[in-house]
Amino acid sequence: MIIRESNRESIESGQPVAKRRGRGEDSVFYDHEGTPCKDATFHLSCRGRWRGQIDLGRDATGKRHFRRVSGRTKTEVYGKLDAAHKEIDRGVTTSATYTVTQAVEDWLTDVMALAVACLAMVIVMLVQLGAAAGVR
Repeated sequence: MIIRESNRESIESGQPVAKRRGRGEDSVFYDHEGTPCKDATFHLSCRGRWRGQIDLGRDATGKRHFRRVSGRTKTEVYGKLDAAHKEIDRGVTTSATYTVTQAVEDWLTDVMALAVACLAMVIVMLVQLGAAAGVR
């Protein structure tokens, strides 16, 4: 077994060695919201919230994008992160500010563009069929 010098003190003292998170894993942390920490171990008497974020990668300009959640307990944040992962895996993205009006506009834009393209294709096909049948 290879022991790094930095971990030797932890192993010899009997303290558990913390496992490093893998790259791309979620981060969960406690946000004190500007107040001093009263209980650094469990944050039971601290004023603040647990925060979690998922790294979604970078865009074309190199800016990092995150999906953030928050909750009163660490367990609640882990549950919200699991739900966010499932939503991302399904390909569904929602926003807290996404309104019904925006949904209808998006639907009309997408569906109507497709409907116009389909109608144009049907007209071209009918004209070609009419020309082939000798109809003017």
